[in-house]
Amino acid sequence: MAWDVHRSQVTRHTRQEAGLAYLAVALFIDLPEGARYIEFQLADEPDDRSWGYCVVDGPPTRFQPGDGIEELVTMMSSHACMYGGVTSARLDGSNLVLVFDEEAARLFGWPRELPLHLNITHEDRDALRAGLAEVLAVGPNGKAPTIVL
Repeated sequence: MAWDVHRSQVTRHTRQEAGLAYLAVALFIDLPEGARYIEFQLADEPDDRSWGYCVVDGPPTRFQPGDGIEELVTMMSSHACMYGGVTSARLDGSNLVLVFDEEAARLFGWPRELPLHLNITHEDRDALRAGLAEVLAVGPNGKAPTIVL
């Protein structure tokens, strides 16, 4: 399975932008069955950083500052989320190739190697490169993935 991320939108959130204490870089895609995304999150708080990065997959619904508990529950239940799970990430021409460990592949229903074909601007590619390098550099239990960006 390959995601052709032709109409992708790369986003980077900071605490100031999102109102939450994390940095995230996300890739969105429009598929016939609806929009999907992969988001890589890293908490900004020192205590939370010991957990490392988190990979999230789900529809692009975000908890916004001011939302209530119903919105939070909806957001949490619509996402698959895992700390760690990426063994390598590399940009290879127009492809971002992510390699997952067995547990992450099983949780998300992805193959171990997931190539994402990118049709994005140079600015978005630079944002993706910088964001992934920052987020994935902090792995759970010191297990940071191999990054070739």
